[in-house]
Amino acid sequence: MIFLTFPYIQIFKQLFTILIIIGKDDVLTLLVHLGYLAYDSEKECVYIPNEEIKREFSKTIREVNHSATLDRISECDRLFNDIIHCNENAVAAQIEKIHVEETAPINYNSEESLRNVIKLAYYTY
Repeated sequence: MIFLTFPYIQIFKQLFTILIIIGKDDVLTLLVHLGYLAYDSEKECVYIPNEEIKREFSKTIREVNHSATLDRISECDRLFNDIIHCNENAVAAQIEKIHVEETAPINYNSEESLRNVIKLAYYTY
């Protein structure tokens, strides 16, 4: 077993601090570098390299609550209708609801948190 010493841990911390994930390719690349996925250069695709990780991925996918996603989509549709009909109280209430549900208290007042709340509010956009 290889143990990482202090300088290596600092490098990993710095890497994840400056890491910007823009799309699905960036996510897959990160998962390959972390060892959760492997890359097949002949097929030009990623795959899950071992059974333990495969079981965890399967378990996570099976446990997804699709009703929560459907609820969020219908809330998004209502939000669009409330905006079109100038119902500012309903819009404010929906944004506040998502902000409370999805934001950690320590990050509640950050601009980035509000940005993510707006993205979630317009889920189907």
